[in-house]
Amino acid sequence: MSDNNNNNNSPSSSSSSHSSPSNDASISSFVSSLVFNIAIAVILYVAIEILRRYFKNVYEPRTIYPEEERRAPPPPKEPFAWIPAVLRTKDEVIIQCAGLDAYVFLRFLRVCAVITAIFMVLGLAILFPVYKTGSGGNAELAAYTIGNAVGNRLWAAVIMSITFSAIPMYFIFREMRKYISLHQDYLISARHRKSVAANTTLITGIPKEDNNTERLREIFDKFPGGVNRIWLNRHGQDVASLQKLVDKRTKIVNKLEGAYSNYILKGSKYLSKKGGTDVPEKFRPMHNEGPLPIPLPCVTQKVDSISTYRTQIRELNQQVAERQNDQKSFKQHNSAFVEFHQQIASHLAAESMIHHKPFTMAPRYAEVDPKDVIWANLNIRPWEILFRRIIVALITAAIVILWAIPVAFVSAIAQLSTLTSLLPFLKVINNFPPAAIGIIQGVLPAIALAVLVALVPIIFNLLSRFEGYTTWSSVYLASMDKYFAFLVVNVLLVSTIAGGVFTTLAQLFNNPTSAVNILGTKLPQQSTFFITYVILAALTGAAMTMLNIVGLLLNQVLAFLKSTPRSIYNFRRRMTTLTYATMFPQVAIFFVLAMVYCTIAPLILPFTFLYFVVLYIVYCYLFLYVYDNTIETGGAAYPKVLRYMFIGIIIHEITLIGLFFLKGATGEGVLEIILLVATCFMMLFMDNSYLDHTKRLPIDLADAEEGDYNAEHRRSNATTTADEEQSDKVMAKPIEHPKTPSDLEAQTQGAGRPDVQFDGKRPGYGNGSAEKSLGDMGATEANGPNFYDIDTSAADDTRGDRPHIAHDRDDPNLAYSSTALKANQPCVWLPQDAFGIARKEVDTLNSEGIIASCHGVEAFNKKPGKASVRIDGSRYIANDAGIPFEGDEEGDICCEKY
Repeated sequence: MSDNNNNNNSPSSSSSSHSSPSNDASISSFVSSLVFNIAIAVILYVAIEILRRYFKNVYEPRTIYPEEERRAPPPPKEPFAWIPAVLRTKDEVIIQCAGLDAYVFLRFLRVCAVITAIFMVLGLAILFPVYKTGSGGNAELAAYTIGNAVGNRLWAAVIMSITFSAIPMYFIFREMRKYISLHQDYLISARHRKSVAANTTLITGIPKEDNNTERLREIFDKFPGGVNRIWLNRHGQDVASLQKLVDKRTKIVNKLEGAYSNYILKGSKYLSKKGGTDVPEKFRPMHNEGPLPIPLPCVTQKVDSISTYRTQIRELNQQVAERQNDQKSFKQHNSAFVEFHQQIASHLAAESMIHHKPFTMAPRYAEVDPKDVIWANLNIRPWEILFRRIIVALITAAIVILWAIPVAFVSAIAQLSTLTSLLPFLKVINNFPPAAIGIIQGVLPAIALAVLVALVPIIFNLLSRFEGYTTWSSVYLASMDKYFAFLVVNVLLVSTIAGGVFTTLAQLFNNPTSAVNILGTKLPQQSTFFITYVILAALTGAAMTMLNIVGLLLNQVLAFLKSTPRSIYNFRRRMTTLTYATMFPQVAIFFVLAMVYCTIAPLILPFTFLYFVVLYIVYCYLFLYVYDNTIETGGAAYPKVLRYMFIGIIIHEITLIGLFFLKGATGEGVLEIILLVATCFMMLFMDNSYLDHTKRLPIDLADAEEGDYNAEHRRSNATTTADEEQSDKVMAKPIEHPKTPSDLEAQTQGAGRPDVQFDGKRPGYGNGSAEKSLGDMGATEANGPNFYDIDTSAADDTRGDRPHIAHDRDDPNLAYSSTALKANQPCVWLPQDAFGIARKEVDTLNSEGIIASCHGVEAFNKKPGKASVRIDGSRYIANDAGIPFEGDEEGDICCEKY
């Protein structure tokens, strides 16, 4: 025992004693991880193949719910035939069905797969034999890393590093040019440029003396075509208090629907068994009502739920209407939306220097979708935004640094023999069977790291919102940068350095002077941890994403808890959305891993290639058949993620510089430094040459006189590829114009809706009658209202059973108003029954001025004495009616059709 201890004190003995267990475990960890993940993935994909046949609303909702032009064709029914089907899907189909954001995400996966495929062929063919035949003394998987190469063999690493840097740079510039073309096609497409968002600029930081329509029109009428409309923002405590009333009313409507559904179902059950026409009073639902939020004896009393909720809704309707009609008294904020007659004017207004004072009328945002606005952030002053962003930068740095502690520990688990030597109480693990040790080292660290990483995006989203961004898309782009920086530091740098330090810690204690040589040898061995991490993501991770076990369980469990038509409709109609702010960085970090280790440990390349291929197949399926996109940004994240690729190249080169100098290869290190300088120059060149084109509409694509845009101008001066022509056709697909209040009556009677015009200058917003209603709504003049108040008579209809509607939610004059300012009372949606219970209640509600309907839903008897709620299936489809008064069928209130 004493001899062994003495021997272990020598540097050579220490090296062998601590490297052997690690090396011996590398293949065991690798094989265990590979077998484990293959087995789990096979089970999961078989389960997916079975489940998707029975739960189409979970695995194929986009074949049912979206509007017809964006609906995906059903996938093949044969087992796993969907795989070749999605691989054959053309780009224009993806853009048409899923949008440009989804397309550029898939395109990034495709580009990464091509790059890693090239890397894999070159790395395995050239670097594998060079490293294997090296004299570095490493064994097993470590023998295939740069740690096993010494002397002139390191020149092979330099040559391949130059090659591995040049290949992705070519693709980055190619993709940037392609994206610019796609983005410009998106901007000038008929579907986009006729939208109100395409022509509107958000102006923030407006000084008080300029914050009126007259002064704003004077300033912005200088741009081509002039101003069409101006919305002065009135948000803050006034709107917040109104929003509370609206939310309270919605809550009461839900309670009333629950009470009615319970009453109708019980009444139907009773009458089907006992006969008769009247439901006994004992079936009227009751609840405790009192001044406290919780029921207490002697404080609350039993009240009739239906009568109480009806009274509360009437009172809230009156309060909300009064507040909505008194919007001019709301505090005016220092921001406004300016809509121009021409799209190019919106972009010029966003880019020009508007005011002579710094921090004034800035920042400005073009292409702002009303659904994308964060209303609470519109009144933050420019200097306050700067202060907030400094605070957020400090908090982000703290998170990145502090998170390194658990990440470092997770990395240490991958080197179990070293961890047990440092923490003796864990030595019992050494007695486990080899397969168990392999799973602990090969699977658990990767799972733990994935869990740690998954917790961070939520925090970064909150921080980005606090920074003062005015749109959700800006928040997610800012979150992307934070999350990618976090992943680079914690997943890549901390895991690599921590793993290398842990495996050499005992040696460093025994012989500190050998630190450089030890780290130069041990750091490449950390690649085993990342190989298992990539395997987990490529096999188990992708399959778990597609299985969506949480969504499936919620779909089945919550379905039994939904009893009202609204709750059933909302539950069945919802579709999963993808958070690009999270997914883009998560995918980009795997490219960075491939980039960093392509020269150090080329064994990682087959698995990164597998990762990108599998993810492309899975997400192509999800985008076509499952995911919905609520806000389209035109692929705004793509330039950022292409820049992340450049960062991966730079980290790859810096890592090699360090390794070369650690190994004493000065010539190789100097050449790598020259390559690093050239790479930084290329990134700066891309930033200066391309980034501006990714944000704005070029003037040469705009016809200033007609307000129309000509893609052929660019096409005649550039080489046009086949896929660009196809995307141009897809982007140019026309869409239906929005409804106006005057269209509702004609549509209810079955008449076709005419194309509408707005003041003869810009298509899409109204005809003669709509122009008249514009005057009724308080516009100071046809070409520029001061502030829009809602005239409740404009959309009122006094037909027998039609309830009063305050205003049309789709009115373009209300486009840039928060939901509270334009909210109507939700329709009380009741299930029609065979005994006329619901019909009587709808008549009662309508007579009291409460919007109600029983159209499109019925209380049916599965068997005698057991009633349930069933909704007409066509209601779920986007082109159809939806919930009465909340979808396309605004006048749908009668029950006789059913």
